[in-house]
Amino acid sequence: MKTTSFIIYLLSFIHFAIGQLNNTWTEISTRKSGTITVHYLEQRPFCYKEKQNGKLTGIEIDIMQEFVKWLKNKKEVNVKIEYKPYNKFNEVYETVKNNKDAATFGLATVTVTPERMRELDFSAPYLKNKSLMVSHGQVPTIAKIEELPEKFANLTAITVKNSVHEHDIQIIKQKYLPNLNIEYVDLPKQVIEKIASDKRYFGYLDLLTYWDFVKNNPKVYVKIHRSSIISNENFAFILPKGSDWTPIINEFFEAGFGFTATKMYRSILENHLGFEVISTVELY
Repeated sequence: MKTTSFIIYLLSFIHFAIGQLNNTWTEISTRKSGTITVHYLEQRPFCYKEKQNGKLTGIEIDIMQEFVKWLKNKKEVNVKIEYKPYNKFNEVYETVKNNKDAATFGLATVTVTPERMRELDFSAPYLKNKSLMVSHGQVPTIAKIEELPEKFANLTAITVKNSVHEHDIQIIKQKYLPNLNIEYVDLPKQVIEKIASDKRYFGYLDLLTYWDFVKNNPKVYVKIHRSSIISNENFAFILPKGSDWTPIINEFFEAGFGFTATKMYRSILENHLGFEVISTVELY
């Protein structure tokens, strides 16, 4: 009985190991076909379903689809995508970080940082970003960061756990507002919704999250504190550390002049963004 159990366990382990091996780029490129898993955060304008027909679209989704077309045209490899949606940034991040499947990608507007690069692989960047300090319109404007203790003393910060914006808030707390209370939500859109509905809150938002909210809520009074804008951030896709898919997606982004120099890249941005923000976020 013990021998039978051991054989069953061994066969299961071998099946698992083969399944993992089959999802490496080396194996899939040899077979000329395979499946990749894309874990994505549901948020406009990056990954979302159209209201009219339920079609999955967005900047990140469309770029990933172009990557699959590139694999077929340039590498003669047919790849299918299995999409898995999430409603929490941290769930996407941790799922990819702890995944042993090489053919795993994360789409969640993840900002590239040295700390995260120790835990994950990043693709080449696909978009620039600015982080904006945002509040209700009735909150006094911060002309310079040193005014925070005076004008934001009674406000509460709101942010997404483990995001770069939480890091930014923690720096403000350390330097300017030691008694600052911080509340957490799951999604960036919940940050701006809370700020718009209650003038007691402020927080940081990615430029495009703020733009999308303002575009769809023109009567809501929220504003940017321009003295506290954080620039020089880049978004990229994430992969498990050591994935052999990392060099392949980087080739897609960087070969020749790179995907971000193509008409298709510009078309994707124009399809999901307005002219007022494209020049700020597009890569060249």
